Amino acid sequence: MMNSLKKLSVSKVIARNTFSICLSLSLSLSLFLAVPSFVQAQFGGSAGSFLKIGFTPRALSMSNAVSSVPELSTNGFYNAALSAGTLNKDVEFGSSILSFDRSLHTVSLAFHLPPSAGIALQFMNAGVSNIDGRTLSGYPTDKITTNDYFIQTSFGVRAKPNFWIGTALKFVLSNYHPDVPTSTAFGIDIGFLIKINEKINISFAVNNLLLSHQWNSSDYYGGLEQSDQFNYFPTNYILGTSYRAMNNKMIISTDFVVSSLQSTIVQRSISNEFNPPTETTERVKRTSSTTGVNLGVSYLIHPRFRLSGGYSNQDLKVITDQHTFSSGFSLYLPFDKFAPAIEYALNREPNVGTFINTFSIRFSF
Repeated sequence: MMNSLKKLSVSKVIARNTFSICLSLSLSLSLFLAVPSFVQAQFGGSAGSFLKIGFTPRALSMSNAVSSVPELSTNGFYNAALSAGTLNKDVEFGSSILSFDRSLHTVSLAFHLPPSAGIALQFMNAGVSNIDGRTLSGYPTDKITTNDYFIQTSFGVRAKPNFWIGTALKFVLSNYHPDVPTSTAFGIDIGFLIKINEKINISFAVNNLLLSHQWNSSDYYGGLEQSDQFNYFPTNYILGTSYRAMNNKMIISTDFVVSSLQSTIVQRSISNEFNPPTETTERVKRTSSTTGVNLGVSYLIHPRFRLSGGYSNQDLKVITDQHTFSSGFSLYLPFDKFAPAIEYALNREPNVGTFINTFSIRFSF
C-alpha cells in the first residue's frame, strides 16, 4: 500500500510539472503569434551585427534565451526590466576569443536602488584588425582596423512583486575607415516581466528602437549612394518564457525573436519625357523581417557550480545555415568577500561554423 501511495504521489508531481511546462510554452506561443507580422525575407545581415553575439557567458551559454530569467541576467541587455532584479553591486569583466582577427570585450556594472529598483551599465568593444587594405588596382596599402563601441544604461523598477518594467538608453560609436567620419547612433529599449507564479515568468521586450548609423563618404568615394546613407539596426521584438523545476535548481527558457529590418536603396530610372532622356534618382525604403527562436536550460548541480546549454536559430526559414548550439558553466569561488565567480561559454557561430569562447569574472559586494 505504501509503495502504491509513493508511486501515485510521484506521478502527480510529474504530471503537475509537465502541465506547467506545457502551459508556459503555450502562453509563449500564443503571445508570440499576437506580435504584428512583417514582410518575410531571408536575413542578409544588418548594422550592429556584433550585438547579436550576446552579453556575458551566463546568457551566451543558454543561447541568449534569458529575457525572462532575472536569476541569470540583470544587466538589462536583453530586457531592460531585468535590471530591477539587481540586489547587490555587481561588476563583471568579459572577453571573447573569435576567429578572423575579431575581438569582443565587455564590462557591466549593476546597482540596487532601494527600495525596488535597479540600474545597470554595459560597455562593449567589438573590432576587426589586420584587414588587408588595397587600392582599386589591387596594390596593398595600410592595414585597416575597425571598432564599434557600445554603451547602454538600463533602469528597471518592480512596480509590483510580480510585474517589472524597464527602459534603456544606448549609444553606439563606429569607426570603419580612417578617411570616413566616425558615425554615432542613439536608441532606446523597453521591457516588461510578469511573474505568473513562483515557477513561470513571461517577458516582452522591444530593443534597438530608433537606432541607426548615418554615413557620408561622398568626399571619399563620390556619388549619391555614399551621401547621407542610413544603416538601420534591426528592431527586435522578444517574447520570452521561463520555467523553474527541481526546487528552482533547473531553469528552462525560451525566447522568440522577430527582427524587423529597414533599409534604404537608391533607384535610378531613365525618363523619356525630355529630349535628350534624363536620369532620375530616388531613395526607396524597404522593410523585411526574420523570425528566430532561442532555447536554453541551466542546472545548479552544486551550490558552487552551474551548468548550462542552449540552441538558437536566428532565421527559422533557413535552419541549416542559421542554427547554433551553446554550452557553458559558472563556478562560484569559495570566498565570502566579493563573491567572485568565473564563467565560460562556448558558442557555434551561424553560417561560418566557427566557435566563440567567452570568459568572464564577476564580483558582487
